[in-house]
Amino acid sequence: MGAITGTMAPVYSRATVTRAEYDRTTGILRLTGSNLAGAVLDPGRLRFVLNTQDGGWSPKTSPTAVGDTTGVITVQFSAEDAAEFMNRFNGRVVYMNTLDGWLVDAAGRPVVRLPDFSVQFAVPNK
Repeated sequence: MGAITGTMAPVYSRATVTRAEYDRTTGILRLTGSNLAGAVLDPGRLRFVLNTQDGGWSPKTSPTAVGDTTGVITVQFSAEDAAEFMNRFNGRVVYMNTLDGWLVDAAGRPVVRLPDFSVQFAVPNK
């Protein structure tokens, strides 16, 4: 997966996220999709929003995460980020948008941003 190489334009890869789930007890966000195996995700380039009017929130201190061989990326939020995430989104339906630089594929190519509002998940309140 990816664009044709050339000298005139950057080469980008594509990935999809078909499922996102948050575990409130561990502070882990799991992302499942395609082209995620071996990819490196920067949590600070994720933007969580409630609706189109919401300015959103991004993790500030969580470390990068690498996709496993099955195509799942497990993002361990830092204690500070997990607390802020729950403060903002506890019991709500959340959209996960991405910013440029959110993911680098296993071959080292930057991955194109996901379409805004294409990843939706519920944050459990218990």
